[in-house]
Amino acid sequence: MILTTDQVNAIAAVIIVIIAAITGGAVKLTPEQVNTLIVAAVAIIGGVTAVLQTKQKKDVVAAMDPLTPQASNPNIIAALPERTWKMTDATRRWLTFDATPENKEKILSQIADAESKQMVSYRIEFAGGYSDIEYGALVGGQGNPSGK
Repeated sequence: MILTTDQVNAIAAVIIVIIAAITGGAVKLTPEQVNTLIVAAVAIIGGVTAVLQTKQKKDVVAAMDPLTPQASNPNIIAALPERTWKMTDATRRWLTFDATPENKEKILSQIADAESKQMVSYRIEFAGGYSDIEYGALVGGQGNPSGK
């Protein structure tokens, strides 16, 4: 954050008025002392901002990590667009294509459960195999839900 001399002087004037109001005028600060306070305040604010941004970055990385979606910050997950964790209708049709009625019901139920929890990575299990899902897309699996 870079401040112009006019901005620093304006902030200094406000600080002088605030300090005078709080102390009843008992504390008198020179403009140099006020400028030093401003520099210190800006440094503190910058440090706190850096710490908060680092924490937020870690939360975002955890939210996007398919191996640990449950350990992610729920506020980050809730802020993600629905397409991040919701399966498209085309993928849903592909997963249930030619499936037995029992497997189709199992698959759709597990998808609904995972989407209600906004999970970005999960495994769908059915009689005869499984399908791995990440960010709403089929990324692997074994077996066939048709039972063939």
